[in-house]
Amino acid sequence: MNMKDIFINYDGLEKFRQQNEVKVAVIARPDWFMKDAKISHLIVETESGIHNRCYLTEYEGISFIIVYGRFDRVRGLSSDINYELTQETLSALGIETIIGTFVGGSIKDEDFAGNIYIPHDFFGMGNYSQSRNRQKGFRNVDMYEPFCAEARGALVRAADNVDYPVKREGVYVCFHGYPRIETRAELDFYKRMGWDIVGQTLDPEATLAKEAGCHYAALAGAIDDRALRQKFMDNDPTAKDEIEQNIIGVRRKTFEIFLHALPSLVRSGFECNCEQQKKHIGQQNYKFYYMPRYLVE
Repeated sequence: MNMKDIFINYDGLEKFRQQNEVKVAVIARPDWFMKDAKISHLIVETESGIHNRCYLTEYEGISFIIVYGRFDRVRGLSSDINYELTQETLSALGIETIIGTFVGGSIKDEDFAGNIYIPHDFFGMGNYSQSRNRQKGFRNVDMYEPFCAEARGALVRAADNVDYPVKREGVYVCFHGYPRIETRAELDFYKRMGWDIVGQTLDPEATLAKEAGCHYAALAGAIDDRALRQKFMDNDPTAKDEIEQNIIGVRRKTFEIFLHALPSLVRSGFECNCEQQKKHIGQQNYKFYYMPRYLVE
């Protein structure tokens, strides 16, 4: 790895944006790519704190940023991840398009470990409260269409360039914040609902990106399925190795699709409504009173 460290303090963010004009970021752990890439490690100071998992690199002449995973050194509950800091950092760096990559578990009986999905929707189990705009007053983020149609379309088209199956649609259920994996009853419920893959980290990442007016889309890979879960529960010594290999495999596949999509992701002029949310956030806050207004005044 050919790498140098670049510290960007708060006052230097504007200079970085002018000199680099990088507009796309991917949240991933592409060790195989980073091992041989020419990259710069960005240590970024923002109003929300210092972020040290950003790497500036390029592919076929196109610059982009890799956010290396979501956990900082020590893995914990997904609800403890500082999603706000990551979004604050990407927005400060001038990023307009974000692709999240995820590992999870397949839900349907006919789906297997190794499957790749380009989710078109998600179901959030809740249990989070992160927002970048508390100081501006409460705003609901409109997530009726959670993913940018243009960015997701670029991923769908890029899937035509790979030699493994990719499901062009799917519902990701976000089982957020718990120190466990889902129960059999929960999986059976997800299956009855027709959902496809379960994980813990797609939201609030997606909501924060929409809140910031960014173009956001996702890629997800299944690292286990019902049969592999049963092998693990039966103490089959091969199950853990299979899961670890699947993690490596789906991370590589999702990042390969991102690379194929990169030329489309950097183009300007997306015909979508992603930035409308940012305009809505900036509007004057509604005023609420504990008592009727005529009593207060």
